[in-house]
Amino acid sequence: MRGRRVRVNGRAAAAYDRAMPPPSKQHRWPWVLGGTILVVGLGVLAAKSAYRSMREDAEFAARGTLEPLRIEDLERGKQGEDPGAWLVLVATTKPRWSLDDIATVAGRDAVLARLDEGECGDAGRVAATTLRSAWSQEPGSSDDAWPSLVARLGQRMDEGAGIEPWLASERALLAVHVLGVEPLVNLANQARGLGSSDPQLVARAIDPRETMFPSLPMLEEIRLAQACRATALHGALRQDAGIFQAGVDGAVALVEVHDQPDWLAAAALHLASTDLLCATLELCISHLPPEWDLEPLEVDLDLARPRAALRRGMIGERAFGLRVWDAWDAEFTSEDDGLHGLISNWFFLDRDRAEYLDMWRRALVAARVAFHERGGANARLADGPDRFAVRSRLLLPMLDPTLAAADRVEARVLLARGALVARQGGAKEALPWFGESRDPYDAQPVRLAIGADGLVQAWCVGPDGKDDEGHLERDVVWRMRLP
Repeated sequence: MRGRRVRVNGRAAAAYDRAMPPPSKQHRWPWVLGGTILVVGLGVLAAKSAYRSMREDAEFAARGTLEPLRIEDLERGKQGEDPGAWLVLVATTKPRWSLDDIATVAGRDAVLARLDEGECGDAGRVAATTLRSAWSQEPGSSDDAWPSLVARLGQRMDEGAGIEPWLASERALLAVHVLGVEPLVNLANQARGLGSSDPQLVARAIDPRETMFPSLPMLEEIRLAQACRATALHGALRQDAGIFQAGVDGAVALVEVHDQPDWLAAAALHLASTDLLCATLELCISHLPPEWDLEPLEVDLDLARPRAALRRGMIGERAFGLRVWDAWDAEFTSEDDGLHGLISNWFFLDRDRAEYLDMWRRALVAARVAFHERGGANARLADGPDRFAVRSRLLLPMLDPTLAAADRVEARVLLARGALVARQGGAKEALPWFGESRDPYDAQPVRLAIGADGLVQAWCVGPDGKDDEGHLERDVVWRMRLP
């Protein structure tokens, strides 16, 4: 029995040995797991260190340009009265009526009744009578056709070059429209002599936890510029120098008030106001009497510095963005962001900030030179920060479209200067001037064509870098008639 028990126990031991791995294999997995964690941890720390170095390099490169990174380092621009009170008026002032208000028959009749009652004095009564008369005499006029007249006038002011003949009904409707927007033109003229908003005051007035960047009444300011355009056009059609000058002066004042922008919104308003000033001149210049002196407008166009204004606005925008960034760092929390937010905020934070600074640096370099100098149509900044650059994606504006807008306005200002030369000196002076000019898109002379009927068409090639022979959509075109 004793031997049998030994044999039985021997079989059991053998079975146990076959079923269980050796002790060395049984306890290997904790070591493997621990080693994996150690390697991953070291990799994370190495990556974190590399990202920190990337951020330091980006900050060094940003400071190396001697451009201010902090709001407290931003210098106030043009000296003068702070436009804060004026901006409040811009945000609260409304026209008596707009084209939209008179786009329907009922709206038209209501406005004409107000004019008949003397709201705008004798000029208003005359305008109401003239519009009724002109509309009744136009072929096909009816209440059903009225909205098409309003739409046509709006399109002519937005897209027309001012070279086509004007119908009596269009002129009469424009006069009524100008009476409605007169308060906006008066407010635009009040911008003369105003300085730039002080970024220090703005920074103290906003809460970085609630408001990321300063805001401006952008749409309202653009409406002021559109009102000035309509007024100047009305004066040109009537050959009334006073009305024309009032509209132009207001448009120039709107260009000037943001010529030293402290953030991107102000730079965008400078670009938009400059573009609308050029549109005003293109609409009006063919209708102006030959004896009118337009030389002061050449001085006014010198106020327009599209790329310089954009670059200054970018510097201020970067400073406000870093202020918000610092506020986030001071109140760092990730419990509401989930795992992705936790990873992004801790692991990718330095890389995120480096990307933010680097994209601004490249944008500022690009804004320093003309389109053709930065590589033309192939010189895009980037598609945007990667998916883990959470803060950069939140704070960075769309930089490529903003640069494209500055390029276009720069070309428009050049064409406006050339148009004034042609208007003052005729083809004799226009041809050499355009021959010496340089298209910002391809550095070639600006193209010019003069027709036998006095039609002048000048153009820059546009962002595709190809000369499409003055195509209205693909090139940047200016059209006018010489007196």
